[in-house]
Amino acid sequence: MDGKDLRGASKQTVEGRRVMVAAVEHKTGLVLGQVEVDSKSNEIPAVRELSQSLDLASRIVTVDALHAQHETMRCLRGRGADYVVTIKDNQQTILEDLRAMDFTDAPSHETVDKGHGRIERRRCAVKDLSGPEWDGYAHLHGRRQALRIERERHIPKTGRRSVEVSYSLTSLGPDRAGPRSCWPWCTTIGTSRTASTTCATSPATKTAAASTCATCLAISPA
Repeated sequence: MDGKDLRGASKQTVEGRRVMVAAVEHKTGLVLGQVEVDSKSNEIPAVRELSQSLDLASRIVTVDALHAQHETMRCLRGRGADYVVTIKDNQQTILEDLRAMDFTDAPSHETVDKGHGRIERRRCAVKDLSGPEWDGYAHLHGRRQALRIERERHIPKTGRRSVEVSYSLTSLGPDRAGPRSCWPWCTTIGTSRTASTTCATSPATKTAAASTCATCLAISPA
């Protein structure tokens, strides 16, 4: 999930801003539902409220680092959903645990793209954390696997090279999700903000497309 104000809200409301939480289906871009964030609160409880109104059984929900919360993950799992969530500095202990893990021998999937004068290599490694030896490490409710995403960009003309590493956790076990299947879910986290404003909508959620800014809960079939 990633949040942003509604376009023009500062001119239309006393509070000066409005933030929406929307659930968007990965494959179709369909907005499945949305709720407005209370002006005295934030997106975290709004996501939990929205998840209670949706049929999430056997679905995979991708959310960004803001929502790496035990209660949010417990809410999603309680609705029958699995999750993929990015881990950043707001969960420092979990992030440090992930950085300390050795992914060298973990199953991985790699892609290489060439274009626009650059070469981009992406590698997704997935580590099984379901064993008792990982109890207490990278602890988040329901987590079963850790993902390490490495993106390397090389511009041959200038010789410039950059490497970016990010981490995620998922409730999906190795029997249901390997590195090849996890990779697309990781790349969509944080990108559904725009999708919610340009996609098709169900009759009950047509107003979601009227905004350019929304917080999105991206959903995929399991």
